Amino acid sequence: WGFFDNNYAQYGQPIFIATQKLENSFEKNDPRLPLTVNLTNHNILKYVLNNQLTGFGVGSINNPRILRYADVLLLKAEAILQSGGAIPDAIALINQVRTRARNMVPGGTQPEDLNTAQTDKNTVMQWIMDERLRELAGEGQRWFDVRRWALGGMITPDNSFFSSATAALMKFDKDKHLNFPIPTSETEKNPNVQQNPGY
Repeated sequence: WGFFDNNYAQYGQPIFIATQKLENSFEKNDPRLPLTVNLTNHNILKYVLNNQLTGFGVGSINNPRILRYADVLLLKAEAILQSGGAIPDAIALINQVRTRARNMVPGGTQPEDLNTAQTDKNTVMQWIMDERLRELAGEGQRWFDVRRWALGGMITPDNSFFSSATAALMKFDKDKHLNFPIPTSETEKNPNVQQNPGY
């Protein structure tokens, strides 16, 4: 949120560090990798690479993107897939994002297009999840994606994100923390409104 709220409280905050999962998700010659992550210190570079303002040096002159076309394409791919639409149409949308990334470098070869003949819905959904991880890294989308997928049953406490070790470390309770509590003022006004679990 430092992009949107140039508040003194943001100064001195620790820099954002890429996870190993994010770094490993890129293909070797994906041109997005060196623009997203500094592989020496694992800092997120996106939108602030060589672009800092003077003064405290924590801002960026590069405007943050509120909604990117790649985000729209990947959300549409997910909607097509989850609503029973044509799987090749969903894959074609993912490939649009990958083609744009590949064309960042003249003669670029990676990331390669995904196979539009794939028919397994779970495989294609994983492709969408992985592409959103890479393409939208450092843009504040990941929590909303993970939350949506967890509520939809696509991410469970047993997988790599909500591992028991991570959950314990974060003091994360999936049943409670995926939703905020409903304000007491609302539950008091309407007795039919039930509080979210754990609150």
